[in-house]
Amino acid sequence: MEIDLPVEEFRANMFALKDSLLPYNSPAHFPVTQHFAPGVYGREVLLPAGTLAIGKIHKTGHISVISKGRGSFITENGRVAFEAPYTFVSAPGVMRAVQADTDVIWTTFHATDAVGTPDEMRAILTVERFEDLPAVGHNRTEVSQ
Repeated sequence: MEIDLPVEEFRANMFALKDSLLPYNSPAHFPVTQHFAPGVYGREVLLPAGTLAIGKIHKTGHISVISKGRGSFITENGRVAFEAPYTFVSAPGVMRAVQADTDVIWTTFHATDAVGTPDEMRAILTVERFEDLPAVGHNRTEVSQ
């Protein structure tokens, strides 16, 4: 399914949805398990069945693995249904809503030597606004879905 909205309007709608979900979309609702290896950070989250969540805007591309569950993503590029096992590469600068139809385990893998708490790693890897993205290497196209 393609999204038939100008990018700016789609993004404004995503931020409005994110704001409305704030009481339900906090890190306390989605515990994070962290994995560190030389040059790689893994971030694993459990999204309970029925969850609607808005992801962060990542500064760089990364690998995502859905190892359990079924649901769908919505980005400015459209809607994609997924069912585990499902692996894809997420381009930098993509804001993604996810609807978990069943319990979903989602792990992202990031190229970094940083080590920190979940909040510290989130601050290193993501931005709050599209305007804060690094200029180099950013594009709107997802590498694969």
